[in-house]
Amino acid sequence: MKNILIVEPDLAFGMSYVRSFIVAGFQPTHVTSGAKALATLNRSRPDVAVLSLRPHDSRTLKLMKEIRSQSQTRALPVVAFARENVGSLMADARSEGATECVVLGPGGAQDLVSAVRRILHSPEVSEKSPAPNARTATPTPALAAPSTPAPPAKATPPARESAPQAAPHEPAPSKEPSSQASNAMEKLKALSRSLVGPQNQSSLPQLLSDLHRIGQDFAAERGIVEHRLAASLLEGLLALIKELSENPKGANSSNLRTIYQAVVSLEKLLHNQPPSAAQPAPQFRILAVDDEPGIRNMIKRALTSAHLISDTAKDATEALELSHRERYDLFLLDISMPGLSGFELCKKLRALAGYKETPMIFVTASDNFESRVRSADSGGNDFIGKPFLPKELAVKVLIHLMSRRTGSIRSAR
Repeated sequence: MKNILIVEPDLAFGMSYVRSFIVAGFQPTHVTSGAKALATLNRSRPDVAVLSLRPHDSRTLKLMKEIRSQSQTRALPVVAFARENVGSLMADARSEGATECVVLGPGGAQDLVSAVRRILHSPEVSEKSPAPNARTATPTPALAAPSTPAPPAKATPPARESAPQAAPHEPAPSKEPSSQASNAMEKLKALSRSLVGPQNQSSLPQLLSDLHRIGQDFAAERGIVEHRLAASLLEGLLALIKELSENPKGANSSNLRTIYQAVVSLEKLLHNQPPSAAQPAPQFRILAVDDEPGIRNMIKRALTSAHLISDTAKDATEALELSHRERYDLFLLDISMPGLSGFELCKKLRALAGYKETPMIFVTASDNFESRVRSADSGGNDFIGKPFLPKELAVKVLIHLMSRRTGSIRSAR
């Protein structure tokens, strides 16, 4: 299994790249800074380094220069990538020795996987490492700008075989969460618990900012990132916290409670199912039932962002037909619909074979006490009011999917 070092400051993006490389059969390690990347390179030797480029940020270029200046990493293949096409940035990356430059297109992380595969399958790499900027792919026409010639010292790096290998007795990086991660989890629990109690609104922005920072530290642990289920939930949770920290006025009791539930669920998940590289990627299928096409589309986009497969139905009749043909792991139900209401549909779904314990979440504008009582009586597990934040919906769904494996959450009504 080939080892890939991913250097991406943004934790949410980094975790999505990690997931794609794991699914593709690689062994990825994600770090958030050049200093951590160099420390990792000093301990072990990846087969390819994947570095994120950002406009007006020269730190990645400095890291690449450092990699090319050291004898033990000079021959390391490097993929430099950006999420937007900045021609001068790519030219600078080629100048500093990038083996291949990529602007991510609709394929996103899959474009990175493809670039790494091209490099690893190249005879130049398998037999002898190429000159750092002697081979630069141009996935888009905009990348065809002439590159600046590399200095002679960088033009002919030594073969990969000449670089020193890690000592045979050197221990492999631990996949278990460290004591540092345990401390971060305790801080996450304490901060998230304060979200659901009485609080001063003026302190909310700082509280959310602290949560996001500690959550990033927690996610940086190798063992946690390699836990597929935990990575999915943590990615969505960090995205939700980040959105609310940037717009605290959008915070309400519903999404703050969702954050707390997610932290509790995450802790139970990691406690009950320790990280294992052998774990298969989770495959869940969701059915969203709503008579408004715009809401159905919004829900589907939110679930896709959480790497979940989803179908939609416009009413109870269509939902019941789909439920007989497909096997769903969770249902999102509107309450007010033509024909059967969401409450009646929930009761009918509960009566079907295999759906007695399946999570049912009501997504509705009828966010009042009476509706919450009726949702519980009809067999619902949770409730989210419209309008909702798509990221909150995604996290809420992930919480209930994980809870079926860990028993980490009670019905929240």
